[in-house]
Amino acid sequence: MKFMTDTGDLLEAVLHAQKAVAVRTSMPLLEGILLEASGGQVRLVGYDMEIGIQSVIPADVSESGAIVIDARMLADITRKLPDPLVRFETVSGDREIVQIRSGRAFFSVNYRAGDNYPVLPEVARENRLVLPQRELQSLIARTVFACSTDDSRPALSGCLLESTPDQAEMVAIDGFRLALARHHRDTGDEDSEPYAVRSFLIPGKALRELQQILGDGDAEMYTSENHILFELGSSRLVSRLTQAEFLNYQGIIPTNELSLITVNTDALRSTIERSMLLLSASDQTRSPVRFRTHGEDTLEVYMVTSRGTLDEQVKIQLQGEDIDCTFNPRYIIEALRVVPDERVEMAFKGGVGPCVLRPVEGDAFAYVILPLRT
Repeated sequence: MKFMTDTGDLLEAVLHAQKAVAVRTSMPLLEGILLEASGGQVRLVGYDMEIGIQSVIPADVSESGAIVIDARMLADITRKLPDPLVRFETVSGDREIVQIRSGRAFFSVNYRAGDNYPVLPEVARENRLVLPQRELQSLIARTVFACSTDDSRPALSGCLLESTPDQAEMVAIDGFRLALARHHRDTGDEDSEPYAVRSFLIPGKALRELQQILGDGDAEMYTSENHILFELGSSRLVSRLTQAEFLNYQGIIPTNELSLITVNTDALRSTIERSMLLLSASDQTRSPVRFRTHGEDTLEVYMVTSRGTLDEQVKIQLQGEDIDCTFNPRYIIEALRVVPDERVEMAFKGGVGPCVLRPVEGDAFAYVILPLRT
């Protein structure tokens, strides 16, 4: 194999593929990145048998071939190359060696033959769904943090993506909270593509990796019975779908609150962030934040930890009954950090009912957080 390519293009492709490289595996080949050169391009692939990421970059290919190079080493080398161009050439001999040249830098590194590298799953170009990459990135950012980290509960360790003709909706539930985000399509556009009603459960791990490689342009999604493929221009990500039944989340979101608070998002977020400065590692699960209203315009935010106490007041507008309830501060702050609006509504259903964070206008998001019993 022999090719020359742009160093910047190579680095971007290596960093994308590296996200899907297996960390601990009985198959050493999966600890590397596949480089396959042919026909004026180089294809780079990382695959851990659950998630696969592929990027294609243009190259001047003198000799076709496929090799696998240790992912971490390849990334470290590519970051430090001094010249805008880089050349790869395999050398025949007793050992499998590839020479990497860029300006005055010259490396000879070991590689493995790429013939036995696993093939990424094929997903037919059917069941097509298109979303702007920035919108998909936003949907993921506003929900994936609420996925469960308990792999024994697969239905809760991913996000449900539901598509209808007029919107796309992503939902995550971990048993203590729910995160929902919506993207409304412009159905008035005559050239807009009609979409069937479909839903699929995507592992949170795949969405976290996808979130990091999304950019501009459209994301084209295709699904089969077991996999989903994301086409992102010169890159693609393929992942297994979770074969589990998602919860009926529509029934989880309360609609008949007893109290409704409207508050400045930044003001409340900053207050809770200050309270969390007092948390130690042992406090994380046993130091709730307390919300208590004083009249129609004041919310007291109160927290006691092993390190100290915070007691701060935030200006609000209250409709309905006074509130006095406690929550896990991390659940509140993670929702507030992804709220895009200047103001947010917080709906309560008594001291033992859930809190719902939602927009003052519209239905672009909803966060349901269960209170703590004290």
